[in-house]
Amino acid sequence: MMRAVFGALAVAGALVIAPSAYAAQGSVVMDGSVLRDPVGCLEATAGRPQLTVENHTDTTVTVYSRPGCRGEVTAVLTPSQIATTNGASLQIS
Repeated sequence: MMRAVFGALAVAGALVIAPSAYAAQGSVVMDGSVLRDPVGCLEATAGRPQLTVENHTDTTVTVYSRPGCRGEVTAVLTPSQIATTNGASLQIS
């Protein structure tokens, strides 16, 4: 019985300690600026009508039309893709 309780506590502890945010491995190039191991929502350069994004990470990059990763999705880039699109923010997922 004691082993079962200890095992359950160990698993619960591992879940609590696990990081909540995953940083992508690699880099995203946004209008020439290199962002290494990006994570979360990133704001694009303000005042530009179009945004060029290069996804050199191991995860998907989603481009949104508004800041704060809101608005409509204007592009979804899988690893190794490059796109020029309208956008104000990027979500690394």
